[in-house]
Amino acid sequence: MRRTEASAWVVSVCALSMRLSQAKTLAALVGGAMRVQRASMANIGRQVLGTAKHQIKRCWRFCANERVETADAMRGIVARLLKRRGKKKKLLVAVDWVDIRGFQTLMASAVLEGRSTPIAWASTTGHVYDGHRSRNAFEESQAEG
Repeated sequence: MRRTEASAWVVSVCALSMRLSQAKTLAALVGGAMRVQRASMANIGRQVLGTAKHQIKRCWRFCANERVETADAMRGIVARLLKRRGKKKKLLVAVDWVDIRGFQTLMASAVLEGRSTPIAWASTTGHVYDGHRSRNAFEESQAEG
């Protein structure tokens, strides 16, 4: 997939649930991320079209923007997955804990053609479950919300 095709796809999927400017920035960052060997904000910013200094700052601002919610971007992707599956087929979602650099992450992934695509996640540090008494209570709260 070419960078322009990926960017167009991201905008088409995310423009429904995000501001258009946010969807365009995300699309540019995805296009930049496709070209890096090691993912970092600086490397992604350098690969986005434009001057490196401006694009690195653009990448940082997007990632630091509290108004950008991962759930907003993923809403369009989940809708696209459900539409692709059709009305008769159910979407299988696998839920599992994953350890990522000291974070315990509860991840929900859509299972498609033998592969899983992450669609939602929540992370904690150590064994502190965001005000919940146990891991099971944390899991149940994520399933409800």
